[in-house]
Amino acid sequence: MKRVITGLINGICIIVIVFLIAILFSVVTTPAGENPNFMGFSAFRIISGSMEPALPVDSFVLVKGVPASELQAGDIISFYSRDPLLGGAVNTHRIDSVLVENGLTRFVTKGDANAIADAIPVEVQDIIGKVVFSSVIFGKFVRLISNPLIFGSCIVIPLMIIIFMNIRNMVKDVKEISERERIDMETAELKAKLGALERKKEQENK
Repeated sequence: MKRVITGLINGICIIVIVFLIAILFSVVTTPAGENPNFMGFSAFRIISGSMEPALPVDSFVLVKGVPASELQAGDIISFYSRDPLLGGAVNTHRIDSVLVENGLTRFVTKGDANAIADAIPVEVQDIIGKVVFSSVIFGKFVRLISNPLIFGSCIVIPLMIIIFMNIRNMVKDVKEISERERIDMETAELKAKLGALERKKEQENK
């Protein structure tokens, strides 16, 4: 049973480490000015209240890249804003309406908490994707591990747990092997003594 528990803990720690390293690799290898993308998905943390109550501040949102033709009014999308006040930053708002002019499609967006729609419609090429999942709790966790010290600890601590548990198992195995060898030696010595006694008795009876 202990072996099963140890294996389970090791497995969980390995998954955590691989997940965090994958995130780090994705961030590091993403060209400047672009958002990290993993298997067609991007992730962001909401830092303003423009989408409340649907997306409160600190919400984690998972965004899936989809064709613009699949988007419709009511969908929440993340996009590179052309609003001069945002300076090309990523924004996440709901599609208020779809504009089709001269064969070109653009999307009018609006924050749920805003009184008016965004001033500049979103171009197709600026769309990152559609929000498919959101979580405030996970968002707060992401904010927490964004601290380099905490992020590093999240990798180091599981790694230390794996090392500690494996060393403990190795020490336990060595002790068990030593104990078995001691028992085998004592058994062999006892058998030798019994054999000597039996031979002595046989000689006395002759």
